[in-house]
Amino acid sequence: ISTRDWSSDVCSSDLTPVERRLRALWALLSAPGALPDVVATAARAREPALRAWAVRAATERGLPLPLADDADPLVRRELASALQKLPAGSAAELALRLLPHAEDATDHNLPLLIWYGIEPLVGADPELGLRLAVASRLPKVTEFIYRRLSTEASGRTRLLGLAARATDLGARERLLEGLVAGIRQGGAFNPPAEWPAWSKALRADAGPNLLALVNELDALAGDESSRAYFRGHLADPKRSEEHTSELQSRVDIVCRLLLEK
Repeated sequence: ISTRDWSSDVCSSDLTPVERRLRALWALLSAPGALPDVVATAARAREPALRAWAVRAATERGLPLPLADDADPLVRRELASALQKLPAGSAAELALRLLPHAEDATDHNLPLLIWYGIEPLVGADPELGLRLAVASRLPKVTEFIYRRLSTEASGRTRLLGLAARATDLGARERLLEGLVAGIRQGGAFNPPAEWPAWSKALRADAGPNLLALVNELDALAGDESSRAYFRGHLADPKRSEEHTSELQSRVDIVCRLLLEK
């Protein structure tokens, strides 16, 4: 019997226990020759574990990925793990297929695996980073993308413009939260020329948290009324009694950044 026939029998027979089929697949993968056929056959198997091993084998042996997406999270984990080993173009295409899976948002591994795979891409190409963020239905990954983009001036400008044009107030707030978190880590904010208009647009119909984020950016951009607000709270001995810990933290961070200017 040929290797191709054997691999086909092993991968397609639902009567054989999964453990035995996996052992047979591992034996085939370690045998010389016919590796592409074995991987391709395993990728067509109904059992997710076999498809996952097809992805892993292709990644480890430098073969083209036999799958670009899958309905099973086990296989998607293997695909996400492959992101770090793929050329940039292939990794971006694969990420754009994985990021829309909203059902993976609560998975313990997938969001982080995807982020580790795309972080170098986001850092190297802000435009691609924005495409990935727009495609993402994984809040944790989206936040990481925004934070990474906000560490550089060009990325911050794109994010601010995107936030000002956003019609979804929830999306606008999440975007600014990631951006402000990145600015806090970077320790500086040099506003673009469009900032006064964008600040006005961001305040439209904004809730308390979004307004606080815009106030923080205004203060760092040089707006004296916003700076006076934060400096006043810094000098107020009762401020810890009047504000939540979140607002207190924001006041302290802004004041520290202002003192560094």
